Amino acid sequence: MPLAQTKLYTEADYYNLPEDVRAELIEGNLIYNHAAPSRIHQTILMELSGTIREYIRSKGDPCRGCTGAPDWIIEIVSPGNSSHDYVLKLNLYANAGVREYWIVDPRKERIFVYHLEIDFASLDL
Repeated sequence: MPLAQTKLYTEADYYNLPEDVRAELIEGNLIYNHAAPSRIHQTILMELSGTIREYIRSKGDPCRGCTGAPDWIIEIVSPGNSSHDYVLKLNLYANAGVREYWIVDPRKERIFVYHLEIDFASLDL
């Protein structure tokens, strides 16, 4: 009996989703987020965005795009996806070369900061 094949989704599949569908593309899988962000989630997002914007402006240095993995990622945890942020994404980001990963957890009223290092010995240079 042949094994069922699973479809690996692409970036194009993700961008072709209807506008009202909330999903993430992780390793070829579409992970649907059914709940809309809470009010506290949106408040934290706006405060962080404003603070980061003002810091960048104060340095007189425009925020530039990135090639490859970003240096810094911030996730605001929602009750329904906390395992994705604490386990799945942490490992994906570490393996991708992200240098710093913040998990903002409104329920715990904590920000967890992970300083990720690249294991240069394991790279095929």
